[in-house]
Amino acid sequence: INIKQKVIREILMLVSLLLVFYFKPYYSIEGKVTMIDVGQGDCFLIQQPFNQGNILIDTGGLKNKDIASLTLVPYLKSQGINRLDYVFISHNDFDHCGAYDSLVKQIKIKQTITSYQEKIKIGDIEIEMLKSGMKTKDNNDNSLIIKATINNLVYLFTGDISSKVEHKLIENYPNLKVDVLKVSHHGSVTGTSSEFLEAVRPKIALISCGKNNRYGHPNKSVLERLEDYDVKVYRSDLTGMVKIIYYGDDNYIYP
Repeated sequence: INIKQKVIREILMLVSLLLVFYFKPYYSIEGKVTMIDVGQGDCFLIQQPFNQGNILIDTGGLKNKDIASLTLVPYLKSQGINRLDYVFISHNDFDHCGAYDSLVKQIKIKQTITSYQEKIKIGDIEIEMLKSGMKTKDNNDNSLIIKATINNLVYLFTGDISSKVEHKLIENYPNLKVDVLKVSHHGSVTGTSSEFLEAVRPKIALISCGKNNRYGHPNKSVLERLEDYDVKVYRSDLTGMVKIIYYGDDNYIYP
């Protein structure tokens, strides 16, 4: 009898623990913006409080590894996420979307967006895509440019755009100011111009790139420009995953 009672207690404890993990996203009072470390690529997760919506901007992608199975899916499930409400793909470079095919087989995706949408409201988050007005065959310069207002902070996700597109942006949106800048093209010398930094004045820069990558990202001149404008830089190749956690009116960054 004692053995049976002990087994029942342990089963009940296990079931209770599983229920806590399952329902955790629904009673979480904090939101998160996470730069997921996918090596040489981009992948950003936005989690809203109380499971109001989970958004992924790009999926990353490595030719020699299934980054979805190795990194994305385990992390999403550790956060209690079994469904993504939106996945935005900035452009079709493999390091931005290569993991999508594997991800969609393992995680339910409600909607995938690969083209311009003017404005979208997801829970308490306002997403606006910005237009450069440029006509180009350059895949990088055709990246979706996503402005997201999250807990009173303005984030700008710039894909792989070059300084030519940055110039057009500040012409089209002269009052554009951001708090958090996703540095374009993993910190390549092709973007993040002084003109752009002078206009948008970010406080924080997020650079997603692989450790000791063969492209030399982020470029030294880009890092120097960010330092000149007193921008605090967080790099996935040095710190791994970076989280900006928000609660109430406060925002906290954890490298």
